[in-house]
Amino acid sequence: MKRFQLICAVTCLLIAAIHLSGCGSNAALSETSANSAAGTEVLEESAVITSPAEQTAQNVSEEALEKYEQILFEGGSFRAALGGKVFTLESYCAEIFSGGVSPKKYCYADLDQDGTAELILCLSEQDEELGILAFQYQDRAAIAYDFIPRQMYDLKEDGTFGYSGGIADTGYASLCFTGGSWKYEKICNVTENDAGVRYFCNGEPASEEMYWACVSEQEAKKGVEWTEYLSDADA
Repeated sequence: MKRFQLICAVTCLLIAAIHLSGCGSNAALSETSANSAAGTEVLEESAVITSPAEQTAQNVSEEALEKYEQILFEGGSFRAALGGKVFTLESYCAEIFSGGVSPKKYCYADLDQDGTAELILCLSEQDEELGILAFQYQDRAAIAYDFIPRQMYDLKEDGTFGYSGGIADTGYASLCFTGGSWKYEKICNVTENDAGVRYFCNGEPASEEMYWACVSEQEAKKGVEWTEYLSDADA
C-alpha cells in the first residue's frame, strides 16, 4: 500500500509541475537524438517582446546577449550540440518538426550553475509546447542542446528544474554540459526497480522523509519569468 501511495504522489507531483511549466511532450526530440521529418511551415520573420527590455539575464555577457538576440529576432545561426549542424530557428523548426512549430517563450537561467546564464527557448505548435532548446555561448558561437518537455519542466529562477524518466527516475536537477551532450546533476530523485523504491539527495542514498523535504524546498523556489515570443501575425 505504501508503495502504491508513493507512486500516486509522484505522479500527481509530475502532472502539476508539467502543467505549471507549460511544456507538453513530443518524441521528436530526445536526449541523444534530434531527427524528425522536415516541416512544411516556417516561422514568421519577425517578432516582438511583450515584456520590458530589462527582463534579460543579469549574468549574460554583452557579446553572448547580442548573439542570442540575433538568433531570436534576426535569423541568426546556431550550432546543434548533437551533430554540429548549423541552423536558424526557422530552419530548425522546419527540419526537426513536422511543420507549424514556432518559438513560444524564452528566458535566461543558469542551468549548469557556473555563474553564466543560458538562453532557454520553448517551441510550440498552437497551444501545445513540444520542445526546448537551451543555448550556451562558447567561442563566439551559440550551441543548442535539445530537450523534450519532460526532461526539463518547472524551471526555477536559480536554473534548477524538475525532470521525469517515469517511475524509473524522477526528481529535480541542474545540468552539466558535456561537449555534444548533457547530463543531470541530480539534487533529489526517486527510483524504482525490481529491488524496490530508493531515494537520493545530492546523489547519496536518503530516507523518504529527507527526499520529500528536498522536493518541498525545490517546489518553494521562485519560478523563472518567461518572456512571450510573438510573431507579427499574433501582435
